[in-house]
Amino acid sequence: MRHKFYSYPLFALIIIMQVVHMGNAPIEEADLSKLHPKFRRLLDHDAPAVVLLKDGRNPVGTYIDNAGTVRYGVIIKSENMAELISAGIILESTYPGFATAKLSLEEMGRVARLTSVSYLDAPSINYPSLNVSTPATGAALIHSGFYNDTPYTGEGAIVVIYDSGIDFNHIDFKNPVDTTKSRILYIWDQTIDPVSGENNPAGFNYGVEYTQAQINDEIDGTPTGYIRHRDNDGHGTHVAGTAAGSGIT
Repeated sequence: MRHKFYSYPLFALIIIMQVVHMGNAPIEEADLSKLHPKFRRLLDHDAPAVVLLKDGRNPVGTYIDNAGTVRYGVIIKSENMAELISAGIILESTYPGFATAKLSLEEMGRVARLTSVSYLDAPSINYPSLNVSTPATGAALIHSGFYNDTPYTGEGAIVVIYDSGIDFNHIDFKNPVDTTKSRILYIWDQTIDPVSGENNPAGFNYGVEYTQAQINDEIDGTPTGYIRHRDNDGHGTHVAGTAAGSGIT
């Protein structure tokens, strides 16, 4: 009796699962997906490296604790802060739905494995973007003559600002052609009283008035330290830049 042999294709299903060791315990792909790309890139190295900036500081969001452990600022997305605390994580601040902490890579692995944690985000520094306020408000159209075919640039207008003060040394308030000259006509500081050589504004008996000539002297250093006015809050400088900045910065 002859036997018939049949050949069948053999399929092997191979499942490749990425496993990365963070500390003593592995973290799998499902948990890795919870990490910000910045933190995932750190795992490509055997140990985290800290590259100091030119001034000797650590990069933003990177810290070295007293024990020499490298830590990273992390925003933890979670609805269960108690679980984080039970896992030994020291939280710096907590809010509805998220918390902040400085974690080592090993701690990130522990946190990522918690079921209540959905994501470990990296912090960032945000800066004001007033450099785009002119086009954002449509003022560029007014400057270019969109209305009445007339360019309205504000040239010749005097802007009066009643606020926390102004940083008269800021480049935006100096003459673009000659930065030793100020565009500010007067500063009336109502928070100080006159000392020798200073005066109230004409018609008022409080505060100190500084003229453009005195501001110019302060800017070019002859004499320096004469003007005592300071914008310690910064709001007035912000508003002045929006209303009458030269656009240099």
